[in-house]
Amino acid sequence: MKRIWFMVLSSLILVAGCEQKKEIPKIDEEITPATAVQLTVPQAKSIFNEPMPAHTFELPSAALQVWRHTRSVKPALVLLSIHPFLDPIATERKNDITDLIRTGDADIFRRRGSYYRVNPALVPTQALSAAINNELFSELIWVTPTRAGIDEISLEVLRDQLVNAGFLSEAEGESLFYADGVTSGTVRGLPFRAVHPDAMPELDKPIVLHIDTGYFKGLFKNEVATPLYDILHQTVQRIMQNEWQVYATTLSWSTEELMFSLDVRFIITALAKMIEDPNLLQNMPQGWKLHADAMYMGNMYMESKAQDLIAEAAIAAPDDPTIVYALSRIRFQQGRADEAFTLLDKAMQLDHGYAAAYLQLADTNIKNGHLKKALELLRKAIKAYPENPFLKIREADILIRMKQTDQAITAINGLQLLPWSPYFHGNAAANLNDMAEYARNPEAAEAAAPTPAPQTGQEKK
Repeated sequence: MKRIWFMVLSSLILVAGCEQKKEIPKIDEEITPATAVQLTVPQAKSIFNEPMPAHTFELPSAALQVWRHTRSVKPALVLLSIHPFLDPIATERKNDITDLIRTGDADIFRRRGSYYRVNPALVPTQALSAAINNELFSELIWVTPTRAGIDEISLEVLRDQLVNAGFLSEAEGESLFYADGVTSGTVRGLPFRAVHPDAMPELDKPIVLHIDTGYFKGLFKNEVATPLYDILHQTVQRIMQNEWQVYATTLSWSTEELMFSLDVRFIITALAKMIEDPNLLQNMPQGWKLHADAMYMGNMYMESKAQDLIAEAAIAAPDDPTIVYALSRIRFQQGRADEAFTLLDKAMQLDHGYAAAYLQLADTNIKNGHLKKALELLRKAIKAYPENPFLKIREADILIRMKQTDQAITAINGLQLLPWSPYFHGNAAANLNDMAEYARNPEAAEAAAPTPAPQTGQEKK
């Protein structure tokens, strides 16, 4: 079916390891490089003991614009994440990424740091590969989230995972060794440690620290057995015990591309506030306490009590985007849609990242046949994420479904004019042509689509 391609492209699933071609023609798009910020090494501070800036980014690839500031002193990077961001980078992509790191400002990183862009330089899961290629760090210490004990760690399993994913070469995998919760070796010539959460090391030199939402997913079982606020507190305590001196802390939500639920976005937001104001460790805001209690009650099947607690939290913290978003979800569940949308709009204004909820709601309305509402919600997402052309592909799809052919063709024509990367999106032009043909004459396009070959029993295996 000719429409399948754009339905697949428009699904927001993070594409890891998107290297597709061996050769790449020159991009026609001309991007004037921004002048890089003066690269000065920040003063190291004792994290969670002294106030310090917390640099928050939607995607880990954007953290490179902070990491580059410490290149002259080559600190170690301590990474708390479920993914090591070590997806390989093809040789022909390296110069483009180096230019981005050297000169890119925040806007360019937004436009070029994700697969879901017209002309990506890299994808988020290549962030550390880019850092290694540009010699930003002297060592990588990856704190791997696991609920298993130190004595349960299998070197063989970890080695297979790292090598099979392409993060380490076979030779690097064979050289790994394990002792007391720490797996040691090298990755592309850089000293490397994969560390159990209970074996976070003491470090005698200042570091750069990066924490991604995925770290907490790896430790989470359910809100009763492993409450997220408790995991957050334990993580902070472990870091404090080691008294790390930190040049810079970067944090990534990783919810824009729906890798993680918006329900857990609050973790990174709370971490950033605690880094900037360590007094919050002793004086948790009332809204946080009520939110924590509400999540626990919700998982104890006490939904009415959980809803009351969120409503109370909204009074205590009316401008906390976490609370506003949680209340909007409750209002949707209660069938109070108008109030829910008003709250969601407010949450998005307070924290731009909650705009991803419009995508989820648009999908729900498509499934329920409410295309007009789906289009309205999707256009809110497009306004929030203008760098993402795949949302406009989804818009054209909805217009086709609504039989608004002229508007769909206009949208597709605009997409065809974009300077799609021949490396990451080499089939974009052909696929958009197919989409336009389908919009004009869906019956003929359906008839021309090849019939899938029947599967044999062997193929199904």
